[in-house]
Amino acid sequence: MVVKTQDANAAKRFCGDQLGIRLTLEQHVPEWGRSQLFVRASSMSIEVIASENAGEQDELWRLAFKIQNIASTHHRLIPAGCEVYDRREGRKPGTQVCTVNTHTLGVPTLLIQNER
Repeated sequence: MVVKTQDANAAKRFCGDQLGIRLTLEQHVPEWGRSQLFVRASSMSIEVIASENAGEQDELWRLAFKIQNIASTHHRLIPAGCEVYDRREGRKPGTQVCTVNTHTLGVPTLLIQNER
């Protein structure tokens, strides 16, 4: 799950103090003009994108799912009528991703396969 916010500190307080979810990584990405926070609860990771350009209200920006075989999933979704972008290398080294744009209740959905 990826959430967009204007306030990284408020997101850290909410996740840590109120939800008890641990912060696993915080990094500023100047070329994107934003910070990324990663919090983890059990096997679920939540990415928080903090940027002054985010809307006034926090928002669910997209969902992301780890999958075992991106090629077979991609080939299965297209004949099912889903709009799926071509597979590509992910931002994290050693990953392949594709985005599903339909049949996701209006929430862009990223599929991620770790090649390692």
